[in-house]
Amino acid sequence: QLEALGLDGVQDRLAAHSRQVYDQIEHELTPEAMREAERWLMLRSVDANWVQHLTSMENLRQGIGLHAFGQRDPLVMYKKEGHEQFQGLQAKIEHDIVHTLFNARISVAPKGGQRANGRNGQAGRPGAPKKETVMAKVMDPRRREAVPAGQKIGRNQQCPCGSGKKYKRCHGA
Repeated sequence: QLEALGLDGVQDRLAAHSRQVYDQIEHELTPEAMREAERWLMLRSVDANWVQHLTSMENLRQGIGLHAFGQRDPLVMYKKEGHEQFQGLQAKIEHDIVHTLFNARISVAPKGGQRANGRNGQAGRPGAPKKETVMAKVMDPRRREAVPAGQKIGRNQQCPCGSGKKYKRCHGA
């Protein structure tokens, strides 16, 4: 059946199905909540992948001099490989966003304090597994508050580890 459609037909069919699933997810949420989830997913994906990209660029910079032994200009090779890595970064970010958006359970808590049903409808059933949603993890104000670990140690007080040194010379450095 797919062979009869050809490559363009399969691509069109997949695009239509993806759009249908996306519209269904957006219908279950409000458009504002969907934009907020997309924005959060983009920021999270860029943040995680950007750090990895910077590390790989640093590794490339350190090893680029070896291309000179192969009679290739290191600057040209650095530009070329850096551009390839950046394109890979963009593709990874796009993949992460789409994969998470289509596979995550996203729900919006109504004003009454009850949770709305998730994508698979298990949130309201008794005995259903209770999972925190993506948005609940981010938007929970209790997670943002830091709890003090105890009394703050002054820099010139003795270190609590028992070494006898000042805190600033022991663990405060």
